[in-house]
Amino acid sequence: MTHPKRSLVLIAAATLLSLSAFGSSKIVRPIEQSIKLDGVVKVEVHIQGGFINLSGDPRSDAHVLIEKVFRNTSEKEADSIESKIEQTIEVRDDVLYIEFKYDNDWDFWSLFKSKPSVNFNATLSVPKSIDVNLHTSGGHIEIDGVEGEIAARTSGGHMQLTNIGGSVNAHTSGGSITASNLRSEADLSTSGGRIKVDSIAGNSKLKTSGGSISATGVNGPLEAKTSGGSITATFPRGIDDDTILKTSGGGITAKLPQGERFYLNARTSGGGMRTDFPITMTGELKRSQAEGAVNGGGPLLELRTSGGNINVGYLKDQT
Repeated sequence: MTHPKRSLVLIAAATLLSLSAFGSSKIVRPIEQSIKLDGVVKVEVHIQGGFINLSGDPRSDAHVLIEKVFRNTSEKEADSIESKIEQTIEVRDDVLYIEFKYDNDWDFWSLFKSKPSVNFNATLSVPKSIDVNLHTSGGHIEIDGVEGEIAARTSGGHMQLTNIGGSVNAHTSGGSITASNLRSEADLSTSGGRIKVDSIAGNSKLKTSGGSISATGVNGPLEAKTSGGSITATFPRGIDDDTILKTSGGGITAKLPQGERFYLNARTSGGGMRTDFPITMTGELKRSQAEGAVNGGGPLLELRTSGGNINVGYLKDQT
């Protein structure tokens, strides 16, 4: 005779296994197009619940791949969902406009990942010189090799920006930001992750509410702020305009060439202050702050932290 408790355990296990198996089902239906871009200067992409990967290439047209990813569905259910998808791929004046969305009717069962749903993944190859505006509500954004201006937003994933010639304005609500070789001004912000940039020029702003900031190879004015981590920045060519680094939850390290001329204003509420540079002090000398001209003075270097040490050091020769 089977014990009642054992039967209940077996039934529960079988139910969970069936839900897991059902939840892992996936159907992918791609749309692939090559689009002439005569007179087009901008690409706009708005998708729901998926990633966007975009690369700039030496080409005159655009190659577009959209994957409709159906989860927890049969082919028949996918057909029904697909008939209700709002989708657009068209040239409007001088803009290539792409939009895919579907109203997922979430309910209690979505907690078990068993509710039929769809999201959209976009992979694009476009001319290097074109401007781009990208938005997704639930995935990462990766952009490489674009010379035009970039605007990017995601509500649920990381961002990766590589080899960008134009200005960048990028925000994520739920992931980290990594960038390298940005040759113009950049405004990068995240509500939930770290920011790491390498080789960045122009007037740059980096802001995170939940992670550290690392900026190496900064060749322009920088404003970096975080509420939850440390800040590290290196300036191979020094600073030619006011630069501000602020954190509420970590230390600050700034490194510059030995002969750099600047005005230092550094204060910490939760640690000590150390500098390799000779300072003509202004005001009283304190362990937690330093203010004065360095090598005769120059642009402002303002450093503030409520929870760590400040270190202003020499940057080794990068040549």
